[in-house]
Amino acid sequence: MYERLPHPREAKELVIVMAGAVLLNQLLKLYFNRPRPANAVLQTFGLSFPSGHAMLGLTFYGCLAWLLARHFGRPGWAAPLVLWAGLIGLTRVCLHAHYATDVLAGFAGGVAWLLVFRTGLRLFRQKEVAVLNEEII
Repeated sequence: MYERLPHPREAKELVIVMAGAVLLNQLLKLYFNRPRPANAVLQTFGLSFPSGHAMLGLTFYGCLAWLLARHFGRPGWAAPLVLWAGLIGLTRVCLHAHYATDVLAGFAGGVAWLLVFRTGLRLFRQKEVAVLNEEII
């Protein structure tokens, strides 16, 4: 039988934050239209700025770190997860798949999107609680 996820709200948050990061990354790539470095170790396709690996890695692991620290009482996981995201960005530069500025912009975009998402989610939940409180009264 189908078994319910133990944390459906957190799973939805992770899916939504990643979908938004993918959309933001693609819009930024189309806007800046920067080609990749010509001396890449591995042949890569698509546009270079900002780095999708850096943005999506930081978004995923940053959101996961937030959820583990805030909701599950595991703040010790935050540093290794964010460090792992940083290593993902470093590999993109080492493989010459991106310029360092692409990776830095990817990190900045990931952090910005996480902040916007978390702020929006907090405001939504505050409004949700206020509506529930009005219904009780």
